[in-house]
Amino acid sequence: MSVGKVREFDIKNGNWSAYIDRVEMYFVSNKITVDLKLPTLIALIGEEAYELLSTLTSPRKPSELSYDEAVNITQTFTT
Repeated sequence: MSVGKVREFDIKNGNWSAYIDRVEMYFVSNKITVDLKLPTLIALIGEEAYELLSTLTSPRKPSELSYDEAVNITQTFTT
């Protein structure tokens, strides 16, 4: 059973830095290991944010990135 809930990221109105801060706290409270950070982020961000990340990283798939790469790439285009 997981502790807490993180909503999907709102790419139109959301603050990516604040969202990632919340995701990081979700990782801590749920003891998410480093190897599960990227899959957990992908599961949490929602369809629109995933599509944005997919477009930004093409031809690579988001699952081929490191967690830090995914966060930084998305940060660049959501500010």
